[in-house]
Amino acid sequence: MTKRPESIAILGIEFQIQYTDDLPEGHYGLCEGWDRVIKIDKKLKGADLELTLMHEIFHAILHISGWSEKLGSKTEEGIVRALEHGLSPLFTFRKNR
Repeated sequence: MTKRPESIAILGIEFQIQYTDDLPEGHYGLCEGWDRVIKIDKKLKGADLELTLMHEIFHAILHISGWSEKLGSKTEEGIVRALEHGLSPLFTFRKNR
């Protein structure tokens, strides 16, 4: 990823991507589904940025599809992490981009 995206269409819905240092402690990203915003730690670069963005996109997909409310936060996070770890090898993530 050479340029940080500022927005992304997820299931046809536009999400703004904000790069911030205002995230809950221990978080590198956050999806605010109702506001259509994905927040990413502004210090992230390269593969860490790409993986975090992918992780938050999965949260957005579950939110848009209505599954977030049905699953609960712990189950949703488990599913998102499984998808992230399962699918990340299919993409080219390099440390020095």
